[in-house]
Amino acid sequence: MKIESRSNIVPPGTYHAEYLQGKMIETPNGHSDRAYLMAFRVIGGNSDGMEVSRLVNPEAKSTRSNIVRYFAMLAGVGVENDLKLDDSDYVGAQYEICVTKNDSGDYTRFEAPIRRLAEGEVADSSKFEVPF
Repeated sequence: MKIESRSNIVPPGTYHAEYLQGKMIETPNGHSDRAYLMAFRVIGGNSDGMEVSRLVNPEAKSTRSNIVRYFAMLAGVGVENDLKLDDSDYVGAQYEICVTKNDSGDYTRFEAPIRRLAEGEVADSSKFEVPF
């Protein structure tokens, strides 16, 4: 039998990734406290196939909210009033994403900027950081 073990944490850095459809989830506080989980799957390198995600507040829909900013980045448009976007339109699209540690340093998540890649374009792996 052959096995391979690796961390389930994507190290901080810049990655080529595919957008996976987001979904509404309940947080540990129950149904009254819901969040929208957005996720990417890394393509290539040592973290190939691993997923990195982020929870965003689905209720705040101002132009300054994370959910509006991240949906706009998926679409490759600027943040403005009256945007009507559906993240399911971008499932399977490829992006250059930035992965960072959370404030406590116990897990990683994607962060702005997110840049949609043109067909055949590859993310700039020269921005990769040394794994922690």
